[in-house]
Formats: sequence, C-alpha cells, structure tokens
Amino acid sequence: MNFICTRNYITSVAQRLLSNAKNRMIMSENTTVEQRLDRIERLLRGQKTVLNFAEACEFTGLSKTYMYKLTHQGRIPHFKPHGKNIYFNREELEQWLLQNPVRTAEQKEREAVDYVVGKRRPK
Repeated sequence: MNFICTRNYITSVAQRLLSNAKNRMIMSENTTVEQRLDRIERLLRGQKTVLNFAEACEFTGLSKTYMYKLTHQGRIPHFKPHGKNIYFNREELEQWLLQNPVRTAEQKEREAVDYVVGKRRPK
C-alpha cells in the first residue's frame, strides 16, 4: 500500500513538473514572438519621417510632460496641422537632439595649440 501511494505521488509530481515545463516553453515562445514583433515595430518606426507625439517621445527618450513643455514654449520644432494633434519631422528632431555638441578634451587641446601657434607668427 505504501509503495502504491508513493508511486502515485511521484507520478503526480512528475505530471505537474511536466505541465509546468510545457507552460514555460509556451510562455517563452510567446515572449520571443512578442520580442520579435517589438523589434519589427521599432524597425518600421525607424523608416517613418513624420512622428506623432508618443513616437517622438519614444524616439527622443523625453517624458511626455517635458515634451509638452518644449512644444508649448516653442523650443522644439513641431507641427499642429489641425490645431490639436502634435507631429514631428524625424530629421528636425535629430538635428534638434544633436545641437550644442560638447567637444572632447582632445579637440579642446588641439584648438588651444592651434590658437597659440597662430598667435606666435615669426616676424
């Protein structure tokens, strides 16, 4: 009797483990499908030239509240064709993001050398 109970217990545990493993496999397959779809969506968004507000926030990495503040203050290029929805040109956003470049220490040193050499002209 004890052997039968132990065998039934082991069988039920094995079935639960197998079921859990199958569920994990299905979940991991769903996850990979979702990851692939996300990747495809990002690639497709990369080809759009006009972005809506949410896409522009994702593209720039800025929060929605900060983006609203920038558009309200006119500090970021945007379009409001019907006075309500906000749209952005991807190229203009890229240019806006790349404004105010910070020079590297090497560039600053090279400029300093060029300046000093330019000031000491032979007579």
